[in-house]
Amino acid sequence: MTAFWGPEIRLMVFSGLIDRVASEREVVLLSRVTDGGFVERLPKGCRLEPLVVDSMPQGIARLCSLANTAHGMRMDRLGMMRGLEGNVGVKSDHAGLQKLRRGLARLLKYSGGVRTMSAVEGLMRRKWASQIGPLQEQLKRIAPSAFLSMDTVHLSATLGAEVTKGLGGRSMLFAGSWKDISRGVRARSCWDYYLVWNRAMNENLLAQNPGLPRERVLEVGTPQFDLHSRMAQEKPRSEFMSELGLETERPLLCFTAASVRVVPEESKTVRGLCEAIADGRIGGSPALLVRLNPTGSDPGYRALPDDFPFVRVTEPKWDHRPELPGGRWQASEWEDTSQFANIILHSAMNISAASTVTLDFAVFDRPVVTIAYDPPESRAQGRSVATYPMQDVYRPAVELGACTIVRNEDDLCGAVNCYLEDSSRDSAGRNAFVEVSTGAHLCDSVEQLARVVLGRE
Repeated sequence: MTAFWGPEIRLMVFSGLIDRVASEREVVLLSRVTDGGFVERLPKGCRLEPLVVDSMPQGIARLCSLANTAHGMRMDRLGMMRGLEGNVGVKSDHAGLQKLRRGLARLLKYSGGVRTMSAVEGLMRRKWASQIGPLQEQLKRIAPSAFLSMDTVHLSATLGAEVTKGLGGRSMLFAGSWKDISRGVRARSCWDYYLVWNRAMNENLLAQNPGLPRERVLEVGTPQFDLHSRMAQEKPRSEFMSELGLETERPLLCFTAASVRVVPEESKTVRGLCEAIADGRIGGSPALLVRLNPTGSDPGYRALPDDFPFVRVTEPKWDHRPELPGGRWQASEWEDTSQFANIILHSAMNISAASTVTLDFAVFDRPVVTIAYDPPESRAQGRSVATYPMQDVYRPAVELGACTIVRNEDDLCGAVNCYLEDSSRDSAGRNAFVEVSTGAHLCDSVEQLARVVLGRE
């Protein structure tokens, strides 16, 4: 029996990973949502069970939070540029318990302190796993021989791993997102293996956790591109552009919006781009498609199509349930993958702040322009967009020449014009970035993941 757990349900199901494992072993998929769009695509040999939502005991939760804070501070001390998360675009005051936790974390941020806290947390978690509780009972009934989680956030996933190990099974944590590792992943004894996309993630994880044995980190690629390759998804350009209400021959620029938490007031930057198209500073009369962020985008985007007739704004097709017990649920639908793939295929380039979509466009050999300046007249305070390309996770794209960094509007116009004139510009850099980012497993990740889950690594 194999158990799968995590918010990236659609990636497990749509990519073919569940089909592959279920062809050899019974599979249980644990999910807080049992009526999502992925349900109709579950293969035979896969059973869907509602995940029992449980909360971690307060003592373990507080120790875990303290250790995570100290781990992050240690990363900062070592000069690691963590991937952006949370409300990074605005200032926030740390009060009460947060101030106390951060003060203690400063004293414990060295590797010995973090490892000691992790060891104590492990003891407490094993005691918790041995107790009677709804989640423990569910997992003991399933008795998985292998447990794979793509959830690096929710603490109760570690309970699933601990119970599985107590039953003699193997536990694996997979970094489903490009930024998961660079945000900070503290090694825990409950995970037998950490599965990452490539060598860069491997080295980043080991640098964060100097006591983690190298053999416990395996490079398996990413199944998101297996998903792209198994879908018959390409639409004729005439059909795609007609759906947008645009002329077929018109060049199409894609602007991928950042989360409003990461780049507040970003529509001001895009408004400047629209004005440059309108007044001819960008040639070729391109249209502009803004793909909003599934976690929420600057509301100012809504006004752009009214002011500029060549602008279209599209919503990602995601199942979003913010009030679900145990935390919000976000997962893309089957149709969203097809929509996004066609946006990439029919766009002349992508424009955005430093983003995970750089890899998606590079895989399709589409040019990428990376914004590295703050929205004009922005009132937001905090970390500047200019620092985003310096993130550890994004640095390979910059160093390999997979994208053009622009630091003002004039640079932006120049880069867009260059790529419109010659789309092959920087193709070698994009291909090198794809090779580094996906390792040797582009469109072969499902098989690699299945081998690990089935114990053949």
